Amino acid sequence: MPKNITQYELLISCPGDVKEELQVINRCVDRFNEMYSKALSINIITRHWSKSSYSQSGDKPQNILNEQFVDDCDAAVAMFWTRFGTPTDQYGSGTEEEICRMLDSGKQVFMYFSDVPAPPSAMQSEEYKKICDFKNQYKDKGLYFTYNSVDDFEDLFFAHLSKHFLSIEKVAEIKNERLPILKLQSIDESCKLNDQLIVHQFSPCHKSVKDYVSEVENKIKKINTLHLPKSNNKNELRLLLGEEVKFDKDKKEIIELFVKTRNIELSEDFFEFGNLRYSITPQIMGGNSINGTPEEKAKYYLLSDTFDIIYDCMHWAKVESSLSGLLCIKLALTNIGTTYDEDVEISLTIPNEYYIELSDLFQFDNSVMGYLLNDCEISTLFGIKSTAEYSDFESSSKAHPPVIHSPNLSFINKEPDYNDDFFAEINDTFYYDVFEQGNDRIIKIKFDYIKQHTSTSFPSIVFVKDGLKSITYRISSKHNSEIVEGIISTANE
Repeated sequence: MPKNITQYELLISCPGDVKEELQVINRCVDRFNEMYSKALSINIITRHWSKSSYSQSGDKPQNILNEQFVDDCDAAVAMFWTRFGTPTDQYGSGTEEEICRMLDSGKQVFMYFSDVPAPPSAMQSEEYKKICDFKNQYKDKGLYFTYNSVDDFEDLFFAHLSKHFLSIEKVAEIKNERLPILKLQSIDESCKLNDQLIVHQFSPCHKSVKDYVSEVENKIKKINTLHLPKSNNKNELRLLLGEEVKFDKDKKEIIELFVKTRNIELSEDFFEFGNLRYSITPQIMGGNSINGTPEEKAKYYLLSDTFDIIYDCMHWAKVESSLSGLLCIKLALTNIGTTYDEDVEISLTIPNEYYIELSDLFQFDNSVMGYLLNDCEISTLFGIKSTAEYSDFESSSKAHPPVIHSPNLSFINKEPDYNDDFFAEINDTFYYDVFEQGNDRIIKIKFDYIKQHTSTSFPSIVFVKDGLKSITYRISSKHNSEIVEGIISTANE
């Protein structure tokens, strides 16, 4: 599972005569990270000119260092022994400038002066006098400590480092910085996220009746141009090639009824296939193959395709008619926080007068339910696909058991009863728990996981009635002890 680490940058600022202390600082930081990084998700990295600077021209050396890494650091540690450092334009040394810039920015500075014995010549130098003067500036401010040995310095620095970064205030600050921040958003008709509630017309991800009719018309135009000559020697052909191919009577009646209601003209020989015959020898896998010219076969397959399209159209027309004019909302869970969250539960409150029960909505006959189950993707019709702005529900949810269609085999010669399987598929797509509470419907849904800075759509749309102005919501989650409560409203509310 990915983790979010709060990383702090510690500036090491010192002249070149405190080499052992540099090693001590890096050792203390490593020790701190080993002890607390995993438990508190805190990590400290060090910055020093020897490893954090790079070649750059166009400004004074210290100004370049300030821009490259000094000003971005969160805290600093500074040490002095016998050398004060190289002067800059405004300060006695680069170390002094870095200390002052950090203090002026309100940042923590750990400052230490070494009392380790030094050569007498070093104690009499001008640089040592600068150190004493600088030390006197902060004498009454309690900003520095002195040490008598490297071991003494290591004990002091690790204690100060831990006290600062493990203080109650600092830990609370880190915890607040790393909270997931969850909110509910709406998805508009152009698949854009919106802070306002968008109620819009339901438009299934499926071709319309008009598209089906257009396909049928194009197929019929092609079939109408195919006029196939027929031999008079029927008996001879039957003996040599097999029985004449005739289009199924029931399918023929369905096509004729369909075109009649739409004033589509059929040629006189529309259902004639010339000398197309069934093969005398059955196919290995069962059934009969057909023998004939490429044109005869082409017309037969065109006519079969036409029937299939009409069959789909007739069933889809009932679905389209039932769902036409319905309103819906699409919703998404958004995490604008800096860390992921888990076990998210959302409760939506919608007034009863604006909620549409699924059992009332999907009142189809058995044949249409079978069509939707076997020839359509119900989850595609009513689901919410991922876009560049948000991922789909499945990407953040543990897989739930798929619906297995089990047609009733006790009626071998009859159409299976699809009712149970159909509503099982509907409930699997509309993955909510719905409860009636007084004058409201409470809709509950769970997200197993959501990453930081991401949005995840609900599994499907929610059908609503005209007049819905707002939805109240409540969000609880594993990594946020606070319950998030809010209202998402339309622009007019």
